[in-house]
Formats: sequence, structure tokens, C-alpha cells
Amino acid sequence: MPVPIPALTSSERQMLGHLALADFPHPDIEPKSAAARGLDECQLRSDIEELRRTRQVTVAEGRLSITELGMVAYLAAERDELKAALTDVSALADELQRRDPASAVPHSLRQLAQGAWPLDQALAHLDRT
Repeated sequence: MPVPIPALTSSERQMLGHLALADFPHPDIEPKSAAARGLDECQLRSDIEELRRTRQVTVAEGRLSITELGMVAYLAAERDELKAALTDVSALADELQRRDPASAVPHSLRQLAQGAWPLDQALAHLDRT
């Protein structure tokens, strides 16, 4: 049975992003650790509580660690953000094509955003036109 992937707040995602790279001390142990990572200590404490409750983070020997579920949730959030950005790029390509139907730029941009072409192929298409 599939496990549902929890939605993340922006601060939870930021914290999990740090934990995806390496464990770090709980703010009770090293309060300055949060500030060094650009995390708000009060928000971090709240996020730790929620992410522990949802089994995305563990605390052992004063250190925070990301769990497999936490990593999946973090990567899913990253994927969704990238997908939204690429959708916006495709929408921009559509608008550029509407404004200048003769231009090769929109087609190259759309193909690149959709992963159909690598960058060198998109640039070569522009050079041929």
C-alpha cells in the first residue's frame, strides 16, 4: 500500500533541504546552528515537532536527521516546484510564439523546457534559422 507523501510548508522544506545534505544539531543543543543555516529558531522548533509527528525527522543524541519519508517529501516538493517553473517556461514560449509566429525561439524554448531537446540541440535549432 502506498504511503501518502505529506505536503510541506516552505520552512519545513527549507529545513529538510538542509537535512538532506547532512544531519545537524537540535536547537536545544546548539541554538546558533539554526541561524547559521538561515533558519528561524522559533519556526524551526515548531517544524521539528510537526516533522517528528509525521515521521519525516528523527532526533537522536541531540542531532536532527531526515527519514526516508522526509527525503521523499522533500524531493517531491522540489519536483513540484521545478515542474511549475517548466510549465511557466512553456507558457512563456506559447506567448512568444503568439507574438512572433516566425521566430524559432518559442519552439526551441518549449522543446528544452519539456525535456525533448538538450540545450545544444535547442541552440543549434536557433542557429539554423
